[in-house]
Order: sequence, then structure tokens, then C-alpha cells
Amino acid sequence: MGMRQLGLPDEMQWLMPAVIFIVGFILIIGGLVEIIGIKTGLKAKRFEKMLQQSKDRLKDSQYASQLRSFGYNIDIDQ
Repeated sequence: MGMRQLGLPDEMQWLMPAVIFIVGFILIIGGLVEIIGIKTGLKAKRFEKMLQQSKDRLKDSQYASQLRSFGYNIDIDQ
């Protein structure tokens, strides 16, 4: 088949493959970080912390009533 032209000047032909390589590399690193977070339990701990913070915010009656006024179904007994 040979090489395909990308519609760029000859001196810029390296640009698209370089961009694709860099974006792919970033996605692979991000995926590895995500997998490590899941396997070590850090992600679950972070979500538990966020859940606890949310429950603590719901203890504020003014905050809960404001959420109800926005249409959220709030069950404080959780």
C-alpha cells in the first residue's frame, strides 16, 4: 500500500501520528492509574469518603430542604 498523505505539507506529516501517539500514551497511563486505584481499594475508599460527606451534608436541615425544593427525593434516615 505505501504511505498515505494526511493533507498536510510535507514538513508537517509527522504531526498527526505524533498527536495520536501522545494521546494514546496518556490514555494508557490514565487507564493504568485507574486500574491501580481499583485494585488497591483507593477508589472505593474515596467513594466511601464522598458518601459520608454527603450524608453529613444531609444532616443540615436547610440543605436538605433546599434539595427538596429542587425536586430531589431526600431520605434522611439512610
